[in-house]
Amino acid sequence: DIDVVATGAIRIEGRNHVYLGGEQDLNIRSVQSNGPVRIKGAEGIFDVSTDAAPTVRASGLIVEAAHGDIGAAGDPLRIALADGTALTARAGGSIFLDERLGDLRVASVLAKGTADLSAQRAIVDARSARDSVAINAAAIRLSSRTGDVGSLSAPFNLFASTGAFGGTVAGGVYATTPTGDLRVSGLRAGGDVQLRAPRSLLGVGTAPHVTGARVDLIAGSGTIGDADQFFSVDSNGQVVAKAVTGLWFEEWNGDLNARDIGTRSG
Repeated sequence: DIDVVATGAIRIEGRNHVYLGGEQDLNIRSVQSNGPVRIKGAEGIFDVSTDAAPTVRASGLIVEAAHGDIGAAGDPLRIALADGTALTARAGGSIFLDERLGDLRVASVLAKGTADLSAQRAIVDARSARDSVAINAAAIRLSSRTGDVGSLSAPFNLFASTGAFGGTVAGGVYATTPTGDLRVSGLRAGGDVQLRAPRSLLGVGTAPHVTGARVDLIAGSGTIGDADQFFSVDSNGQVVAKAVTGLWFEEWNGDLNARDIGTRSG
């Protein structure tokens, strides 16, 4: 367990584990371990490495910034976690984090600001219990360069408290929220998209709100879109859009290949 007071860049190598803490910003140049790594700062935690290689290599990572950000927009904390191990991240601000080499398995991410996570391969909800969320943040952006977000059998469970969910994904996106509405903005997928919310699915910002192959939208007790803004999709396959109290929906580009579109009332 190492507590540091450092204004420069931090380099650490540990054979079995690394526990790093500090009361000011932690500027990480390199943390390498064959075992688990825990980094805990009272302020922010930032990546100050000079290349695109992983800055933190570990068999499981817990990273906490009590009153600041983890990483920065355009300069995320770059990590590489051993296969089968998971990420836990908490921040008083926002979280910007990039898994450079493989899947990003998320045990728990909590941010008062934005959670912006990316991965070389898939982004996976790593929890066995499904009664809580893998990511809880004001707004959420998930991006995968070669894989999926969630899966058909295990959708990614997330909650965006005040903002929207979006991202750019090479494969498919399978996501759900456990309560309330799911607001969606700028979600681009090369594969299928399946989104579920217990109440409503709402489009935010510039159309189209979802781009994908087949698109399935399920609103459990509310609407898809609303009178102020249609929910807009750019699909390249069949579309399912099922709501309860109202449906404001449009195909942004070309023909609408409707498989099942409807509402019980409204």
